[in-house]
Amino acid sequence: MVVKFLLNIGCIIFFTYPILACDICNLYDYSNRENRNFVGIFYRYRLYNGYQETNPPIANRFFFDPTANPKARTSHEISDSNTYLNKTSKDFQRFETIELRFNYNIKDKINLQILLPWSRHYLYFNEIVRTGGNFYVGDSTTQLNGLGDPFILGDYVFRLEKAGFMHILRPGLGIKFPIGQYLLSDKSKRVYPYDIQTGIPSLDILLRFNYTMQYKKWGLDFFNNLRFSTLSANKVLQGSRVNSFLSLFYLISIKKFTLIPRLGLYYESAEKDIWKNNLQINTGGRSLFGQIGFDCNFNPFILQILYQHPFSQKLNGEVIQNAGRLNLGLMFSF
Repeated sequence: MVVKFLLNIGCIIFFTYPILACDICNLYDYSNRENRNFVGIFYRYRLYNGYQETNPPIANRFFFDPTANPKARTSHEISDSNTYLNKTSKDFQRFETIELRFNYNIKDKINLQILLPWSRHYLYFNEIVRTGGNFYVGDSTTQLNGLGDPFILGDYVFRLEKAGFMHILRPGLGIKFPIGQYLLSDKSKRVYPYDIQTGIPSLDILLRFNYTMQYKKWGLDFFNNLRFSTLSANKVLQGSRVNSFLSLFYLISIKKFTLIPRLGLYYESAEKDIWKNNLQINTGGRSLFGQIGFDCNFNPFILQILYQHPFSQKLNGEVIQNAGRLNLGLMFSF
């Protein structure tokens, strides 16, 4: 019986669903200042650790070594209801995404962008405990990777120059296609929960509005996306989600380089999901991040580095918390 229990320690992720945090994540937006064509590769790193509801709360840390025990069991499903997760400071979730992006501008009026993502997800929990004497069982590691869902985005570009100010408005639409992998499973062929899959089989619609204002060397960027999901093939209706980006920037010309430091805020929120007609009370929430970074233009290349640090967050349920995000991009413009 004990051997069977240890072998079937299975998916701590599935059985302790409230600790999953990445269901809020939305589209990360980018457009270059000159509205030029580009092809680029982007890397996004998101780290979660710490808990607010523990007593005392466990602080979240971005500068944290997210290293799991190499001997940890690969778990997927707990078959024994007497087993639970004991939240610790060593728990973490790490989500990494690499995106290929192609941006094409038509007569400086219509801007089209295609996003092709690939993701790797890594979740580690340090203490699995069995009730009845608090018998320590072990730790748990879950790792999966695969294709994400591609996006096609389209914006219409309005330009206005008045009194030395340049205004660029870009209302638009986007579509997320259900092409990513959503049936990734463990070695026992048990499918992982939908909210840690690299894709979800729903057709989503995005309403977009981007605005850039520039006066001499100073400028302001505002990006906003509102995303609506349809019922997916695995019976999930994700809650509507919003993400907004506000950034103050300054242009510094250094010979053939243009350095653009940025400072601003990033906000995201999501409503609760519905799975098989049941409201998932431990999904959704809202987060506010401060962000700092820069763009470096050295024609025809553009390098972007942006760090986002959580200022405030209210995630539904007893979930692991945002610890910070790092976004990198390298583009070739033409």
